[in-house]
Amino acid sequence: MTRTVVLATDSPAPSGVGRHMLTLAAALPDGWRARLAFPRHVEGRALAAEAMARGLEALTVPDGDWRPALSDADLIHVHAGIGWEGHGLVAMAGAPVVRTEHLPWLITCARQRADYARMVARTDAVIAVSRASAESWRPVLATMPRPRLPLACIPNGIADPLAAPALSPVRNILRGSGGGKPPVAAPQIILCVARFTPQKNHRTLIAAMARLKHTHPQARLQLVGTGPEEDRIRARAARHRLAVEFMGIRDDVPALMAEADLLVLPSAFEGLPLVVLEAMAARLPVIATNIGGVTEALGDDHPWLVSPGDARALAIALGRALDAPDARASLAATQRARFEAFHTATRMGEDTARIYAAVLRGQQRTNLNEQDPAWLHRRGGHRPPAFRRSGTDARRPDRRDCRP
Repeated sequence: MTRTVVLATDSPAPSGVGRHMLTLAAALPDGWRARLAFPRHVEGRALAAEAMARGLEALTVPDGDWRPALSDADLIHVHAGIGWEGHGLVAMAGAPVVRTEHLPWLITCARQRADYARMVARTDAVIAVSRASAESWRPVLATMPRPRLPLACIPNGIADPLAAPALSPVRNILRGSGGGKPPVAAPQIILCVARFTPQKNHRTLIAAMARLKHTHPQARLQLVGTGPEEDRIRARAARHRLAVEFMGIRDDVPALMAEADLLVLPSAFEGLPLVVLEAMAARLPVIATNIGGVTEALGDDHPWLVSPGDARALAIALGRALDAPDARASLAATQRARFEAFHTATRMGEDTARIYAAVLRGQQRTNLNEQDPAWLHRRGGHRPPAFRRSGTDARRPDRRDCRP
């Protein structure tokens, strides 16, 4: 029997949330039919068009009238970019509700906290996209009328970009083991793919580039994205006379990654950013802040993680990475292996479908992981040491384990 799940978001700027929804819809296993629903704004229309081009069912919703889009569904899966999004979708749902929180708990307003508590009382399951995010949500949910099932942790996954056309052969040669340093005159490309918002912390990146230009004048920064902070960042880059290319919204990010030497993500906080997974899969070394899901994806032993807001440390990490082509090649292989083991779209789709099935079975406090331990190892080898903790029980309210 095929069941219908509606993947819906009312986010005013779906961005990575929307792309996650497209990937999940395509990755759900047999037995599930996904329908995608987005607000009828520019970004929502673009996501719906992309979904339909991929052969997925998608629609846009005008003026908040979500009931037709949510009708005739066996289950509603609400995706929230931040905690105050998606409340109206839960209220209008005429079917069981699963809710994915794509960021850590960030609500500080007492009224918004009360609103969330009322909403989550009508929710059957909540999913966090990283262990760090789950740890921020768990104590909050413990004070509220909690979802019927325990908080689940399903790390983000993506489709394999290397299944698409091959990477640029020139940059592949430079990334290959033993390739040596590129010619001195060749520009070294540092790529950042992120919306221009305070969360993504472009200001620190610009300050780091201002330091880096004195030791690595050949380094060039490419910034992909748009957002409310863009004009300020342009002004800062101009003031420092930096070699920065503002590239806007692009649909060829895999090609840009193929030409880049490094990906940098200086965020102040994250759930589990898709761009890091895309770089891991594309064998592009990552320089990032040591936060939450970023560290989980890259591993605690990743050599180029820095504290948020530390421009000096970021400049040093960028310089060291640019000076070490062999280390970049080795790290690229490690990142690719971690992607294949833990962050494929197939794994994410299978794990999410198990949550759906548990919700529809109506089980109370189901220990999803212990029902079929074999699912942890499908299509991905073994779990990383960070997830391998014995003696845990998903039925305990204070459970500290959160498995992919």
